[in-house]
Amino acid sequence: MPRLIGDDHINNGEGVTPVVIHGDLWSGNASVIKSRGISEPEDIIFVSSACYAQSEFELGIMKMFGGFGGGFLKEYHSLVPKTEPVDEYEDRVALYEL
Repeated sequence: MPRLIGDDHINNGEGVTPVVIHGDLWSGNASVIKSRGISEPEDIIFVSSACYAQSEFELGIMKMFGGFGGGFLKEYHSLVPKTEPVDEYEDRVALYEL
């Protein structure tokens, strides 16, 4: 584990940069609604267990419960870039699936 998430290894020795995560992100906690007065349906996420954590934690939980299809990860990473070292990113996500 220190190899994957140790502060002296992550982000070129800068350590984990915590971000606000949903904490229970999976398809069962997402839906589409159409509210009165709004012409287009909107994506919503509910049942949050928000906390500060490494972004890989969020994706590990999501993948454990089936994840999301389509361009979800592309959009997610446009907002939250992959943590360095990027070549170990999928290993860190898998760690959080435990």
